[in-house]
Amino acid sequence: MAFTSTLSNPFPTGLTPITGNSLGTSTALGQNIQFMQPNPHTPYNQRFSFGFQRQLGAWVVSADYVGNHGVHLPVGQISTGTNTGGREYNAVPAQYLSRVTQGQDVANNSLLTTLSITNPFSGLIPAGATNNLASSKLAAFQLLRPYPEYASINAYTTDGMSMYHSFQAQLQRRFTKGFSFTTAYTWSRSLDATTLLNPTDARPWYGTSANDRPQRLAMSGIYQLPFGPGRKYLTHGIIGQVVGGWQMQGVYQIQSGAPLTFTTNPVYLGSGTIGDAHFTRSQYKASLPGTPGGTGSWFNTSNFVSVNGTTATNKLTTCTGANVTVCPTQLPGIYQIRTVGLRYNTLRGDNLNQADIGVQREFKVWEIGSLQFRGEAINVLNHPVYALPLVDPTKSTFGQITAQANQPRVYQFAGFFRF
Repeated sequence: MAFTSTLSNPFPTGLTPITGNSLGTSTALGQNIQFMQPNPHTPYNQRFSFGFQRQLGAWVVSADYVGNHGVHLPVGQISTGTNTGGREYNAVPAQYLSRVTQGQDVANNSLLTTLSITNPFSGLIPAGATNNLASSKLAAFQLLRPYPEYASINAYTTDGMSMYHSFQAQLQRRFTKGFSFTTAYTWSRSLDATTLLNPTDARPWYGTSANDRPQRLAMSGIYQLPFGPGRKYLTHGIIGQVVGGWQMQGVYQIQSGAPLTFTTNPVYLGSGTIGDAHFTRSQYKASLPGTPGGTGSWFNTSNFVSVNGTTATNKLTTCTGANVTVCPTQLPGIYQIRTVGLRYNTLRGDNLNQADIGVQREFKVWEIGSLQFRGEAINVLNHPVYALPLVDPTKSTFGQITAQANQPRVYQFAGFFRF
């Protein structure tokens, strides 16, 4: 490793001086430019719902459709090392990018990135410019840009959108006779278009949202034991004072896992075009889930090329596409068109499955107040919820789970005095 700067001289090539408007149209030559859209739209949500509700004594049942449409959302881009996240206005045109998908098009990447062309801007751009724009030689990608005298030119636009559809059902018993109960079920779909897969894309990628959780069931209840003063049984006497005043409550939640997000462009080895239809559970779900510290994979990684250092596993027997000299020991580079989506509906992390319970008792302290004792068990069934597996194919732990997302069973106790 070669160090290009030290603490005593952190900027060996100097700093670009602040020029204000003195340079006119030559301002920021050779630099990255990020700007605000002159007429940005204000993001907003359109919410709509309809349903019905029926009361049957102490019970209430309801069913609703609930939707939400996000309009004019900010659009960003997968980081490619050439901009700071917004829409790129100085990208290499698509006709110069490789269409190879099953490995890195090394020849095309080398052709675009090698410093082999005499710099026509030499002497015209201040020292310290980005992408060697002040040096004697330039790479071809820089001269193919619409504005080759600048590096990245980007801004966040507001042409994104999101869509949420859901069916929500609820069964509720209102608090009567010391008992209440609620069950809520949601079946939903959340999609968005807020991320550009490629700098040259006209529209953002539209697909499963990162916060999509198709199914959720939640149950909760409170029950006051019918003993002691003010209750149905043992309202008087010492026994009533001892066993009375207790209350139990609990919450149980089941929820679909989060979709996996492939920010690093993977190499897909499956047959056909990659898509939701090919991510079937039998094909992609491993026979046993990976566990923290274990060696199992959460999904079938043999359908992808996994690159660790300079070696590749699950390597193709033949490489498709022209000008591929190393395939696929390297993943697709930034000068290749990405066709693999960010997320797939059927490729998800672990489900949430957790129950919490608690008991409490309140004691009257003469006429001045009350003392409340509480005992709670979080994740009482001790169900582990695993963290998302690693989805970076350049890591040796690709596809594995290395952590637990929720806590193991936890007991906690508390006391309160109210006066």
